[in-house]
Amino acid sequence: MRTLLFILMAAVLCGCTTRYTETDMAAPPSSSLETGKIAYIVTPLDGSYGEQVYAQSGMHTAQLLDFALKPYVTRSVVGPYATDMRVIMNAAKKAGARYVFIPMITNWEHRRAVWSKRSSEVGINMRVYDVRGEKQLLMRDLRVEGRQLTVKSQYPEEIVTPLLERFTRDIFLGAESQEGS
Repeated sequence: MRTLLFILMAAVLCGCTTRYTETDMAAPPSSSLETGKIAYIVTPLDGSYGEQVYAQSGMHTAQLLDFALKPYVTRSVVGPYATDMRVIMNAAKKAGARYVFIPMITNWEHRRAVWSKRSSEVGINMRVYDVRGEKQLLMRDLRVEGRQLTVKSQYPEEIVTPLLERFTRDIFLGAESQEGS
């Protein structure tokens, strides 16, 4: 009976947690980014799942990244969607930015876990550049999967906020800042 109760509790607890993963796609910088600088954020295209495009998800992602950067930068500038690195770098230099953040939404799924037991998921490929040398500092795949067992559906915007906060804390304060959080 105890074993059955333990298994049931473990299943409930596993389904009640939000899972965050970060995978470096290129060698990360050897040291943390310098705080107190200006950041330039490129607004990504809206996320989608299959044929469903989630309107304004690109703008929300840029705004949430802007908010997550606030503790570490003097200010940030959110720019429009762009793919031409010359255009991006020129806009960043004009803004006086030291760092450029280029998020690309790779997965944006809003699911109603209450009914389907399938959780919302978000994937963002994040590239960060140093404007001074126009050099890529890191490329990281950020993923979050919401709770499967919940009484309230989780929207992608809700689950991506802590993901971006963890990411910015890590790149400015280092991996040791994640312990205990």
